[in-house]
Amino acid sequence: MSTVQQSEIGEVLQRAVQNTLGVFAQRVAVRVDGDRVYLYGHVHSIEERAQLETLALSVPGVSVVANHLCVNLFA
Repeated sequence: MSTVQQSEIGEVLQRAVQNTLGVFAQRVAVRVDGDRVYLYGHVHSIEERAQLETLALSVPGVSVVANHLCVNLFA
């Protein structure tokens, strides 16, 4: 893995999710395994789902994102 550590990737992503979703960030879980990021949970729209995937890919050290976020319009 590059100079970016797993814990750093996780911290950066958690802050980014918090900044993006605000109070709804608690509905999203992030798991980091090397250069891979796994997103789990519920979001309000397809756009939010895509935004979080793009956000994860923009973090240095991340090369693969497995997006398991579910869109729940009523969440």
